[in-house]
Amino acid sequence: QPAPGAPAPAPAPGAPAPAPAGEVSPTPVPSPQRTQSA
Repeated sequence: QPAPGAPAPAPAPGAPAPAPAGEVSPTPVPSPQRTQSA
């Protein structure tokens, strides 16, 4: 857990972006593909 005010660690290149809290995806996909998820 990062310290308060510290920037979140960036995901590895090509790694699926973590879903926002409350939005649990059954299949993690790259951020660009999640634009249609709404």
